[in-house]
Amino acid sequence: MTTIANGKITTDKLYYFQNKAFPNFALNVWCSSKYPADELSNVCLWKFDKTDAAQKWYVRGNDSQCRICPLVGSSSLCLDRYTGTKVGAGINAHLYSYSNTAAFIITDGTCSDTVRIRAIEGGKFLTAYSGANGSKDGRTATSAGNVYFASSALGNLKQEWVPIEVTSSSGGETSNKNYVTYPCSYMKILQSPFALTSGNSNSHYYYSDASANYHDYPIDEACEDKNRSWFYCPCDEMEIKRIYGVGESGKTNTIWLRSTSKVKMPCGEDYLVLMVMHPEDDDLEALSVGQKFKRGETIFREGMNGNATGNHFHMSAGKGDLSSNGWRENTNGRWVLTTTNGTIEPQEAFYVDKDFTTENNNGGISFTYLPE
Repeated sequence: MTTIANGKITTDKLYYFQNKAFPNFALNVWCSSKYPADELSNVCLWKFDKTDAAQKWYVRGNDSQCRICPLVGSSSLCLDRYTGTKVGAGINAHLYSYSNTAAFIITDGTCSDTVRIRAIEGGKFLTAYSGANGSKDGRTATSAGNVYFASSALGNLKQEWVPIEVTSSSGGETSNKNYVTYPCSYMKILQSPFALTSGNSNSHYYYSDASANYHDYPIDEACEDKNRSWFYCPCDEMEIKRIYGVGESGKTNTIWLRSTSKVKMPCGEDYLVLMVMHPEDDDLEALSVGQKFKRGETIFREGMNGNATGNHFHMSAGKGDLSSNGWRENTNGRWVLTTTNGTIEPQEAFYVDKDFTTENNNGGISFTYLPE
């Protein structure tokens, strides 16, 4: 290991690169479980998220030449100047196998906490461009903003990047704490297990009714109402245990996930089981039983498959393992999660990470914040 950029970066360590002009955004690989990072995957700006694996980068090399490699995808991939496509006034940034166009010099920035990233070939600087989308063969990078290479402009904060080392305390690496955090970046709970009573046929009362032979405590999470929001892996690792309904008329798409080790929840330590309804076929068709995800990775998006009037997650939590096939129809006619160690309420399952989840409506639930 060696230090570069006046000691701001230690090589072979993992970093986020937060943009100084747009402090809520960071350098990001455009990828998903459906389109994993590969050659030509776009590099863009995205909402800064310490749990997002697509925002974590290794810096390798030394002061005279280094490469910047994403945590996600093949180990041969690097940040690269895409000489075949121009975006805005510069050359688009993407991923590619290491070559001359993927060699950089990282120097001390003009701000006390920033660095500048200059391509050795061509001499242009990595720049945030909020006014344009990047693309990879038609894969839209979203309106969060493109990243490209442009001529030097000292004092231009779009060319200044704040390197933040990924540590266990930042939520970036697997830690022995393995807290369970709320799996959505925006909280807008439209129905909770507690706010509604009998009389409404869609009420969650019929799921959580303690007098029923089986019951769970679901929430309807609508997220930000901007397209279809993602469900993020909420602990160090989860595995898909069952998928139901995909492509079958009259059946509501449902997926079951279980942590691969014991986790820390507000109610104590155990294995976590989650059952989520309403994702669409286009996401679930790309998934398979046994597939595993690390903390912060996107798994599927909210949907309205089945008896739903808008995009949302119908989400229930339990402890232990799936009991039987993971659900039972109760005496109220509702299909509820069943687990070996019982179902639990949302505030018993999830901590809320204030650095990740924006709270709009907690549905009247008193969540515990993630311990410092």
